[in-house]
Amino acid sequence: MKTKSKQGRYGLALVTAVSVVGVAGLALVITPGAQRAAGRHTGGNVDRLELALSPAAVLQILNVSGAVAVSAWDGEKALLTITRDVARRGSATEWALSWLGSDRAEDDSGTGPSIRTNARGVQVSTLGLGGTGGAAVNYTIDVKLPRGHGLEASNGNGPITVAGVEGDVTADSENGDVRCEAITGHVSARVRNGNVMCRYVSGAIEIDAVNGTVEVEREGAGVGSPVRVWTTNGPIKFRSGSTTMSLHAQTENGRVTGGAEGPGADRVQTLHTLDLHGGEGNAEVELHALNGNIYVDGI
Repeated sequence: MKTKSKQGRYGLALVTAVSVVGVAGLALVITPGAQRAAGRHTGGNVDRLELALSPAAVLQILNVSGAVAVSAWDGEKALLTITRDVARRGSATEWALSWLGSDRAEDDSGTGPSIRTNARGVQVSTLGLGGTGGAAVNYTIDVKLPRGHGLEASNGNGPITVAGVEGDVTADSENGDVRCEAITGHVSARVRNGNVMCRYVSGAIEIDAVNGTVEVEREGAGVGSPVRVWTTNGPIKFRSGSTTMSLHAQTENGRVTGGAEGPGADRVQTLHTLDLHGGEGNAEVELHALNGNIYVDGI
């Protein structure tokens, strides 16, 4: 594969969480019944939502800032706990004066997250919310997702962690790590500033990263599904339990190391490339880095 054909990937212009909702929001139809259909319990700075999902529905989360954690469970509804953490900017004196003033009650960010429906499923968004009078607000979102449903999560500032989901996962983070583990489905991750870790994913994996380390472990059911990784600034670490899959690893400014020769594998390696060609019909693994080393282990 020619290097020039991949250079477009290296200049990846990721869409921030805010710009994503700016586009997606135009396509969304706000359903008046969506708010009523969702079980909402609000207490102080915590919102608890119960969302009924149709069999093919995807849960979409758009978060402005804060950690997003999603795990699978055996219930019929999606359960979300959204905790607001308000921090005032400025000195302690300025904070105290504003607390005593007219905006004292505004720290609770009065309005809860929006709930909308679209053709793909249900969207929960914190974008556009926040404190006033100089308050910065983070939203910690903890989700229990019914098995069999996919997830699309976008975060402006903060990590995204997904575990045990039985469906396809899309995770986009502007500033924060993405970690996907034990996923029954495909994983697509895009990160501007942060690390990416994928382990025990049964479906295809596609990762675009600008600044950060990418780690992929292919074991068990995941062996045989394609892997595509592109990074601009940062290393790639790849490990697989298969000795026969075909693999192409290439770095422009770095080196490729590892990749012990396995039974029946044709191996061609230089300082910047590694090619392993396994048996016919095996999945292709492509690892491309612009500035960073590539480490291949277990093959």
